[in-house]
Amino acid sequence: MHIDEELFKQARFKNKLKQYEQAKSERKTVFMDIDDLTDIIDYYNYDGLVDDAEDVADYALTLYPGAIGPLVFKARQALAEGEFDKAKEFSDSIEDKSDLDYFYLCAEMLIAQRKTKEAENLFKKKYAETDIDEHYNFCLDVGALYVDYGYSDLALDWLKRTNDPEDIERLELTARIYCNMGEYEKATECLEKLIDNNPFVSRHWNMLALIQLCNGEYPECKSSAEYSLAITPENTDGLWCKAKALLSMNEPGEALKHYRRFLERMPENARAEADMGTCYLQLADLDKARDMLERAEGHCDLGDNILLIQIYDDLAYTYSCLKQLDKALEYLGLAEQLENDSPNEERDPGRMVLEGHILLQNNQKEKALSIFDRAIELSDESPDIMLKVCVSLYDQGEYETSIAYFRHLETNMPQGWNLGFSYMAGSLLRTHQFKEGVEYLKKACQVNCTEAKLVFGDMFPADLPCDKYYDYIKNVKF
Repeated sequence: MHIDEELFKQARFKNKLKQYEQAKSERKTVFMDIDDLTDIIDYYNYDGLVDDAEDVADYALTLYPGAIGPLVFKARQALAEGEFDKAKEFSDSIEDKSDLDYFYLCAEMLIAQRKTKEAENLFKKKYAETDIDEHYNFCLDVGALYVDYGYSDLALDWLKRTNDPEDIERLELTARIYCNMGEYEKATECLEKLIDNNPFVSRHWNMLALIQLCNGEYPECKSSAEYSLAITPENTDGLWCKAKALLSMNEPGEALKHYRRFLERMPENARAEADMGTCYLQLADLDKARDMLERAEGHCDLGDNILLIQIYDDLAYTYSCLKQLDKALEYLGLAEQLENDSPNEERDPGRMVLEGHILLQNNQKEKALSIFDRAIELSDESPDIMLKVCVSLYDQGEYETSIAYFRHLETNMPQGWNLGFSYMAGSLLRTHQFKEGVEYLKKACQVNCTEAKLVFGDMFPADLPCDKYYDYIKNVKF
């Protein structure tokens, strides 16, 4: 449901929050109105501080048993954890069952259990009973509930019953719906209108940052997150987006600073810990990488296969770098088990390249080449797989072999292919084939400056544009 971020900036709320936190730190009892305590619950929950919100809810219920605000919060948390019976117990404990929030909770319990037909019937019946002046807000509330559970089409159906496209709450809900549907351009248009209307709402900047993150627009994501943090310092979504952007921009040291700040507010967050492990890997701090990744593994939800695969792959690479091949292959196997739907399924060629890279890193070149060749065969000579093999060989200093595989790749490149030329140039130059190497560098700078900077950036002055690399290097005496 919608929470008014502006409330949290008001002096009255800040005073109440300070009063509560001071009493808690001194282990004293503080008597507050239930509405004030509910606002504090919303404040903590809004910023992802669920444990703190839970503490306030428990405290509020000692003062006001049966109060709707704390019980709705606790019921929603139970739903998020799939504990439907527990959620029902909390909802049954609500004293005022005429409150609209109780109705929304009953409907949400149906949605959470994928009983959308029953929920729709409930909504339509309530809509018919509701005063026409309340229809607009009712539609927005129903749409928001559906969006929370990923039912974008149903949310859009209810949104169509409203008729003020410039209304702030409607614009925000529209942005959320488009985000869920992956229509990021339309979502961005809504968010830009919201930001133009009021640039001091951090959640709008955070939504924009998340879209930019999904689109690979990392500098833009970083900028949006910084606006969010300027408005609401230390907000968890802003810290998360900025850390992710910095990691993607190959700034692991700066990313670590923001992940640490994030973990101060959300301890034992496996996703943040896994990303910190990746940061340490990029910094070649292998012991810290291993420790952080193993911590993430311990905190990870066992049902989160995507995150576990990331953790296992990074642990495999970490142990490979530590020259513990058996351990590396063990983690690689765990990742592959999670990834495969069937034990009899044909192996994924991309994962085979990763195994080959680990073998190559541990001085088992013949085994690695055998796996590389099998991966290329299974992929029907996919250019993507051949490129991964070339890069792996280049990274391990096997330049002559990388050149041979790249020449094979060249015979399979589709029209417009622009990858790998920098690695070919680097391999040729490092094997003293300067004339051909310089020509490949010229090609690389023409078709893919990003890759050329990645491979050759350290060789040239930092301020030298990529398109000047060829002119610079052709005059160098090798």
